[in-house]
Amino acid sequence: MPNATRRFRALPPLPALVTDLALPVALALVPALGLAAAPTARAEQISSLDGDHDEALISIEERGGVLVLKAATREIPCADVKEVRFPAADREPRPAPARAILVGGDELSGEVVGGDSAAVSVRTGSLGIARVKLESLRALIWNGDPASVLRFRRDLLPLANKQDIVIEKSWGKIEGLLDHIDEKGVTIDSEAFGGLVPVGTDRLLGVLVSLVGSPAAPGKDLKARLELADGSVVTGKLVSYKSSTFTIDTSFAEGATVRAAEVRTLSFLNGSFSYVSDLEPVEKEERPSLVYVTYPYRRDASVVEQGPIRIDGRAYRKGLGVHAYSRLAYDLRGEYRKFRAVAGLTDDARGKPAPGSVRFQVLVDGKPALGPEGLLLLTTDGARPVEVEVAGARKIELVADFGPTGDTLARGAWADAFLVKGK
Repeated sequence: MPNATRRFRALPPLPALVTDLALPVALALVPALGLAAAPTARAEQISSLDGDHDEALISIEERGGVLVLKAATREIPCADVKEVRFPAADREPRPAPARAILVGGDELSGEVVGGDSAAVSVRTGSLGIARVKLESLRALIWNGDPASVLRFRRDLLPLANKQDIVIEKSWGKIEGLLDHIDEKGVTIDSEAFGGLVPVGTDRLLGVLVSLVGSPAAPGKDLKARLELADGSVVTGKLVSYKSSTFTIDTSFAEGATVRAAEVRTLSFLNGSFSYVSDLEPVEKEERPSLVYVTYPYRRDASVVEQGPIRIDGRAYRKGLGVHAYSRLAYDLRGEYRKFRAVAGLTDDARGKPAPGSVRFQVLVDGKPALGPEGLLLLTTDGARPVEVEVAGARKIELVADFGPTGDTLARGAWADAFLVKGK
């Protein structure tokens, strides 16, 4: 979306502390007000390929080209780290009036405080003020009712739209060319509406920016992912963690800093393992037994209830929510050596008058890996860890079959399912 096609609207200058960097998207950090000081003694929940540990995170630094996490009693290559949970993860993200979704998938939660024909400025609670250029912006969503926001994400974000789209609460969809976005709202040049159409923030649900070209393919380098206390999610190259402060190069800024008190979780992408829910199945079979309802599998969510996968009271950020009968097949290409997961019936299937059951099975190149009968679990059973060798295998199939109760409460999950890469 070349800037030459947009009309410029002068705005009052941003505060002197905000500097427009010479980047595709520029970020200037303003110290967040009122942040609680990090406690002097703390323990993070560090989950890695060699197990889970509750201990203080001391530092993260590069050594010989390898990013290494140093905890109180151990050092772990960051490529082997699944997740680090900070105290802020025990609290819900702070609400904010708007959410900016970037082309690469990062999300900034905060308040729109300025903008023009080229960029929009968002004040976040965790990072300060981010100035995001429109060609790097995928969408802006103003917090309306949860159902409307959900529909926006589900129905509009996947579109390969060639025009900008504004969703006005009464009129619905307005297509055209964005003239500008600022703290007062948006103006879109729409041929169908006869020219420039201003829409104030009180009438806005969201803006979907047209895609220019194809999104960049994800790289193979190790990338950090930070979930923040204000609801933002940012990814990029983690430069370091020291003195309770992260320094990260993101798609919208180099050297962005965020305090540990503002971080909910840290995880890494493209490391020594792949989450199955991030992969695309090459085969999929889902069918009912006696009833005529099929529940499609869900990535990183419970198959029936809205929300994360929960088994035995524990919430899992990653995994596959499934309902019998379900068979999901994945192409391994001989690149992995081990499959790990936690199998179980989800908590929304428990405590019902009738019992439920699921028979879990893993097929490796067509051969059952959990014995000929698989792993039969009832709603009265707890979660069971699953570990299967897949070295040299070409294909893995995850099966959730009917147990003795048939369709009844056959709600299960392959929680925290991941494949360890070969070495």
